Amino acid sequence: MSVTIGNGRKYLEIRVANSDEVYQVPLLGSLPITVHQELAKVNNDPSGDAATEWFLKFFSDHTSADFINSLTLDDLKTLMRAWKEESEEASGVTMGES
Repeated sequence: MSVTIGNGRKYLEIRVANSDEVYQVPLLGSLPITVHQELAKVNNDPSGDAATEWFLKFFSDHTSADFINSLTLDDLKTLMRAWKEESEEASGVTMGES
């Protein structure tokens, strides 16, 4: 048996309005298991604040400071929802699963 790891990574493509900027943020199924574990922990916060903070850091790691600083709360919620939906559709993995 032979297994190749690392091929077929999947991304959410974020296009910035009125700009040529495009960011690729890895979907949940393409992330290391340790990231799944972190996400499972923050999902246990009933207020949802920990998950929002996690997503803000996650998107910061894969975009730019200018992009993050331009986001409104509604923009962040839209990104979070799109990332979750695309992740589930791409691999069937939901938040908190590993």
